[in-house]
Amino acid sequence: MANAPASQAQDVTFAAATASVSSEEKADELAAISINSQPELRHLMNEVAAKIPTKWEATGTQLGLQNNHLEAIKMNRMHQGPDRCWSDVFCKWRSACTSEYTWRQLIKALKTNGVGEIELAKDLEQRLLSLD
Repeated sequence: MANAPASQAQDVTFAAATASVSSEEKADELAAISINSQPELRHLMNEVAAKIPTKWEATGTQLGLQNNHLEAIKMNRMHQGPDRCWSDVFCKWRSACTSEYTWRQLIKALKTNGVGEIELAKDLEQRLLSLD
């Protein structure tokens, strides 16, 4: 895999992140995660992307991703579906260091008027804060 093109490496990462998870496993996914911890891609995909599939671009904007990065994601991944767009947004957020890469920062972004996912944000916040 070391010699594989970056797109193939992302495809493997994406496939691993979106592999089937039973409903029982999903319910326990956040069982040991702190609101101040760095989220794993599989949790982001299950807890955010799956619940608001069309809001990847607005969320990316609120997380501080540059417009040119979001436009590139739209052009290169939109035909593959919103999951691919979300995966790229989350990977870019983590690598770009545009804002703190924590659940707390994501929840803050979800609460903004630009995204408007107050209930999802509150649900995540409540589940994660109960662990601190």
